[in-house]
Amino acid sequence: MEQVKIEGKKIPDVETFIYLGGVVTSKGGCDEDISNRLCKAKTQFRRLRKIWSSSCFSVQTKIKLFNSLAMSVLTYGSETWKTTERDKKKLDTFQNRCLRQLLRVRWPDKISKEELHRRTRTTNVSETVKHRKWKWVGHVLRMNDTRICTNALTWQPKGKRKVGRQKTTWRRTTEQERSELGWNSWASARAVARDRGRWKQFIGALCASGHEENR
Repeated sequence: MEQVKIEGKKIPDVETFIYLGGVVTSKGGCDEDISNRLCKAKTQFRRLRKIWSSSCFSVQTKIKLFNSLAMSVLTYGSETWKTTERDKKKLDTFQNRCLRQLLRVRWPDKISKEELHRRTRTTNVSETVKHRKWKWVGHVLRMNDTRICTNALTWQPKGKRKVGRQKTTWRRTTEQERSELGWNSWASARAVARDRGRWKQFIGALCASGHEENR
């Protein structure tokens, strides 16, 4: 492979680099990016531990601060994640641990996930990630056909794929979720996306347990 040069200088090959706050690797996928976001969110949460343990703030105030200062760090760039069940569990586990601390629920005290979200008026962060992704997909579908992101989403390669199980990718997981909404093609999804109000309703149906705007 010919090495890339800029102004005569060779650009070294790397396995990982940061682009617009997201981790890009030669292997592809988003495992490293999710781990990086979790690490940053955990650090941010620990920095504010004096607020979480303070009795000067109400629970709802702490929840608002938590969503603004920690969860926003975690979900930054999540529109591009292809989240597996394992990824969803990691994200939700971090959120639930933080919420238990905000409510001062300590071991061996127990509280169900449903009760935890009811008392904090929150929803699973994995559902929030899904909602953010589909909100962004709506923007892409409303773009002109000449835009690169639109072509990347709707382009259909020619030929036959290799035999065997398909590799899990962002597009395949998104197309699976699209099928759950009853859209067999991106053309049918685009027709709905042009009506912003209707698109919002369909996103609510996909994320049945609610999303961040309904907290």
